[in-house]
Amino acid sequence: MRGPGSPRHVLPPGRGRGSSVGSIVCYLTGLSHVDPVAAGLSLGRFINDEMAAAPDIDLDFPRDIREKLIVRVTERYGRNHAALVASFATYRSRGAIRDVGKALGLPFAELERLARLTDGWDATRIGEELERVPGDHSGPRWDAFRELTREISGLPRHISQHPAGWSSRPAH
Repeated sequence: MRGPGSPRHVLPPGRGRGSSVGSIVCYLTGLSHVDPVAAGLSLGRFINDEMAAAPDIDLDFPRDIREKLIVRVTERYGRNHAALVASFATYRSRGAIRDVGKALGLPFAELERLARLTDGWDATRIGEELERVPGDHSGPRWDAFRELTREISGLPRHISQHPAGWSSRPAH
C-alpha cells in the first residue's frame, strides 16, 4: 500500500527491508521496526559461524526523499567517501542473439525462433542451439553470428545505477 495513509508514512524512512528485518541488532538499534524474535523470523543470516564477512544491510528510502538523502550523505562524508553503486547487465543468450543478429542484419523471425528455444543463460552454446532450429543457417553472416555470440557471452551489455545502491564511508 502506498500513499499518505499507508503505514510507511508512520515510520521513519529506511527501516525494515530485506534480510535486515531478521537482525536483532537492527531491531535494537532502530534500523528495523520489526522484532524478529516476536515475528518468529530466522536469525541465520546474521548469526552464522560459517560466514566470513558481515552481511550487508539494505535500507529502503522512499523515492521522494532519495535525492535529498544523496546530497546530505555527500555533504556529510565528502565526495571522495560517498558513491552511487553501478550495476552491470551482462550478455546472456537472448540478449546476445537479438543484439548480434540485428547488427549482422539476420532475419528477425529466425532470431526470435532461436531466442525462444535457448535456455536464456549461456550464450556460449548459441551455436549448438542454432543447429536445432530448422532452416539454412550457413554462410559468413551466420558463421560470424556463432562466433560473436560466443565471444560476448558474459561481457557487460550496459551499465546502470543499482536500484538500491549507495555506499558511504567516513573519512579517516
